[in-house]
Amino acid sequence: MQFYDNLEKYMKIKNITAYQIAKNTSISNATMSNWKQGKAPSADKLIELLQYLEISADDLLGTKFGKNLTEEEEQLLNYFRNCNQESKTIILNAAKGMQKEPESSKSLDSKIG
Repeated sequence: MQFYDNLEKYMKIKNITAYQIAKNTSISNATMSNWKQGKAPSADKLIELLQYLEISADDLLGTKFGKNLTEEEEQLLNYFRNCNQESKTIILNAAKGMQKEPESSKSLDSKIG
């Protein structure tokens, strides 16, 4: 049931209901119920759902090998993905300015200075 748990998580993050998915895609409420009971989605329905939610298969299927993001990191990434390019540039520049200085450069600076 990990698939449906992940689906519910992304529906919550994106503020989308099962009704909206059924209304705006070819995915029926019955199909969603089958998923909730543990049935795997067909490839065509999975692709349609990924496109509708605008997320990756790794995110939805929980196959993020080596990418263990915290819930806050996932939320920030989703906000970022929904920004226009100008806002993304502003966010990236702000994040660069807020970064902690690496320990190695601190010790190097103290040896030089």
